[in-house]
Amino acid sequence: MDNFYEEMEHDPFLLEPDGYAGIESSLIPFAMSENGEYLAWDSAHRSPDDELPIYVLAARMGGIRYGAANLYHFVEKCGNEEAIKTMLGPGYPKLPLSFEPLLLQH
Repeated sequence: MDNFYEEMEHDPFLLEPDGYAGIESSLIPFAMSENGEYLAWDSAHRSPDDELPIYVLAARMGGIRYGAANLYHFVEKCGNEEAIKTMLGPGYPKLPLSFEPLLLQH
């Protein structure tokens, strides 16, 4: 992640489509998908109700997309066919409304 943040400072293409100059200094990664996307909170834009917006760092660090205003909205949008494609890309179908945790492998 440190390498990606350093690259963002020098390559504005990595900020597309939804990032902004300086975002690398406020992103706090908190999850990674099976396909290599990272979810990160934007600590510079805390809402009045103390929530942090979520950005999706594309697989292979191919850009930044706005996810949602908070984790609740992000999860809600994952069940919407159009919203998930906007957040994660055109290759993603909406997620089912049930949750199955992955088994931990030791």
